[in-house]
Amino acid sequence: MIKERIPISGDLKSKVKQLMEYAGWQEGRKVDISIAEKYYADHGVPMMKTTQRFYRKYFGLCCEWYLEQKKLNWAADFQFALFPYLVNGIKNHLEEAYFRDMSGCELAEIEQAVGEKCQPIGHIGYYYPAEV
Repeated sequence: MIKERIPISGDLKSKVKQLMEYAGWQEGRKVDISIAEKYYADHGVPMMKTTQRFYRKYFGLCCEWYLEQKKLNWAADFQFALFPYLVNGIKNHLEEAYFRDMSGCELAEIEQAVGEKCQPIGHIGYYYPAEV
């Protein structure tokens, strides 16, 4: 978790890149995703190749980001929570329900709309996080 505020500047794209780098991302990042692959397999959903590529780049990044520099007592401004949720080593108690819901009829509707196979990866955002 990025608790301390770091000075960021530039346009939104530049600010996000700065925070991603501070959260542990770098160009060409490729991390071990065996924990995530096991999680998906344990839920009867083998991880798709595209999901594997995404996870190798972004799994394990800091999950809570603070963009605001002035309101220091407020909660995180942005959450980046990929399945399985690992927040300070403690799994989120809602994770199973989220994964189940996102793997069921919601997923079938999304796949029908886009015309291809999809796979849930978690929640990104904060006040109104997107299920992705």
